[in-house]
Amino acid sequence: MCRVATATPAGRSTDRLRARIKEVGWAYVLGRLLPPEFDTALGQPGRHVPCPVHGGVDGFRFFAKGRALDPDGGGICNSCGAFADGFRILRWVHGWTFAEAAKRIEDLLGAETETPRPALLRQVPALRSGPDPERLRQRCREIWASALPLSADAAEPGRVYLRSRGYYGCDLKGLRDVRLHPCLPHFAKRARRPTGRFPALLVVFRNPLGQAINLHQTWLRPDGSGKADLPSNKQFRRVSEPRALSGGALRLFPLVGDTLAVTEGVETA
Repeated sequence: MCRVATATPAGRSTDRLRARIKEVGWAYVLGRLLPPEFDTALGQPGRHVPCPVHGGVDGFRFFAKGRALDPDGGGICNSCGAFADGFRILRWVHGWTFAEAAKRIEDLLGAETETPRPALLRQVPALRSGPDPERLRQRCREIWASALPLSADAAEPGRVYLRSRGYYGCDLKGLRDVRLHPCLPHFAKRARRPTGRFPALLVVFRNPLGQAINLHQTWLRPDGSGKADLPSNKQFRRVSEPRALSGGALRLFPLVGDTLAVTEGVETA
């Protein structure tokens, strides 16, 4: 049986496009066409990380060949499904058709040629190793510094929200690891621009040694009467190494006495 090449919208054959992708590598293509949430997974092929699309703990990974990304550029999420190659990854993440994905790749790689251009191999940057850990930590520090302690008058929406969830009989103003950010930007999954700015309850996430390593964010309605009407109104800040969160917790109160109360979330404490 002979193989018939399928033409792309730009009039170039699928076979030629696949050859061009093979020349530069799927790591190059995906690194530029996927949102930055995929940086960690691209930098560590084969390693389980939180799914950049639906979240979770460690359900997603790119297929690997040795320590490099598999030549087909595929990956798998335990919840979203398996994606055999880079085309399917792009279609899953962006909702593109095959033709749309092919067109985006062609636009990225430029004009086609009949024969490979060796110069391109020298232009391909090294595989990204993921987000800069210090940059992520600094962003957490900046957000925390710009938030208000619950004792501040302007932090009333945070106090209203916690009281509405049953925080009675405790000194809310004494919660040192909890603050209210008056207008924290909210990003929907896969979005590059913020949905808007809303009040957000911030809680410090500490590792077993008590060191602050992340922030948990809950976006609220302006008056604190409930969570903001957003598609994902509770999120952790992005981290460079998800495994660093293992064993950590949101410590609302100091460790005093012999009784330890463990709850599913901030609101159920």
